[in-house]
Amino acid sequence: MHFLEKFDNAFYAVLKNPTDKVLKSIYDSMGGKVLTQRTAQKITELINSFSLKTAYERMIIEEAKQNSSGIVTSDEEYKAFNVVKTMLAMSAKFKNIELERISFRDKKGAFNILVDDNQRKMVCSFIIRESKSIIKIGNTSYDIDDVTVSAITKHKKEIINSAVANLK
Repeated sequence: MHFLEKFDNAFYAVLKNPTDKVLKSIYDSMGGKVLTQRTAQKITELINSFSLKTAYERMIIEEAKQNSSGIVTSDEEYKAFNVVKTMLAMSAKFKNIELERISFRDKKGAFNILVDDNQRKMVCSFIIRESKSIIKIGNTSYDIDDVTVSAITKHKKEIINSAVANLK
């Protein structure tokens, strides 16, 4: 959880105030040779919510092309997986080697976190919608307002117990 929040903050900071190294990398990808101060300033001005949205949309299209099923794992689903896996890593009930057994499977309508990539060994499942989302642990479903660290960690005990039970 801490790592994911740190990543989000660091990624934002880099985009908000890009370093010369980041600007040079972008310019090199544009086919540029020598990055001048004026060109660096132009690139900095182009890094905004509109350019990020355009890049984001292109990434979604590319991921959909690579995935023959048409299912694209959303940022919220990746975030949910990382939060759950981090909770498990921080639990004394888990050994690091066991974390390698935790994976996910994205399906239309549900995002499942599994042990050994086995549908019968489901740790939990997320159904993410715009209005409200659901986390299902075992036979119990919980409404969550959104997919955030705090919303998921409210069910920490149940998630850890489900994972431990499925490791056997």
